[in-house]
Amino acid sequence: MEQITDYARQKSPDKLTIELQTNGMFADKIAHWIAENVDILWVSCDGPPEIQNRQRPTCGEGDSSAVVEKNLKYFNSIPNIQVGVRSTLTVPVIKRQRELVNYFASLGIKYVNVHPACDPVEDKDNKAQ
Repeated sequence: MEQITDYARQKSPDKLTIELQTNGMFADKIAHWIAENVDILWVSCDGPPEIQNRQRPTCGEGDSSAVVEKNLKYFNSIPNIQVGVRSTLTVPVIKRQRELVNYFASLGIKYVNVHPACDPVEDKDNKAQ
């Protein structure tokens, strides 16, 4: 990402807007780089901890919510970056959308992009792909 950003700035220093989509799971060093270099940031976050941790566990099946929430709060303290969340709606949370919006608002999030989860695609033998 650093190399791509440096290259883009060399080619178009005055017209460049950097937008990044991330899962929000990174250490402070990377968060600081993002804060200094990214203009628009979308973080995949599905809601309060019990939803986030169920839908987006870490690769070791641990909780992801604490790290993602910490990073969202940090980015919201940076005035030059627009921060939003990209949330996946699953059947268990479809009726909790108001709660999700309130949770994101409590973190200072003003932009919420919601996508429904898709049903499994089936092949001609009716087996999920």
